[in-house]
Amino acid sequence: IVTTSVYIKTDSMALLLGGSKAWPKYKMLMRFGRSACNLTESRCNELLQQVAHGMEVAMGEMAEYIKANRRFAEIGGAMLDQWKLGMARSLLKD
Repeated sequence: IVTTSVYIKTDSMALLLGGSKAWPKYKMLMRFGRSACNLTESRCNELLQQVAHGMEVAMGEMAEYIKANRRFAEIGGAMLDQWKLGMARSLLKD
């Protein structure tokens, strides 16, 4: 996944999911996992938690990179903001 919304404020997903290019909410990802991927609800939850953990690790690494490369602070900070919004929208239960 590429964070193009940092550069293109009105950017959306390239492909439709559930008839929309808006970033999916948690329930939509669960529905997709259950129907299109034939996963159990438990497995969907497990995979989404793994993604959330990976994002948390990446956010920590990004923060360290920003500290070491101050010229990247503006873009890196904007990426962190977008990642936080995406996690809140897609990886947390409503």
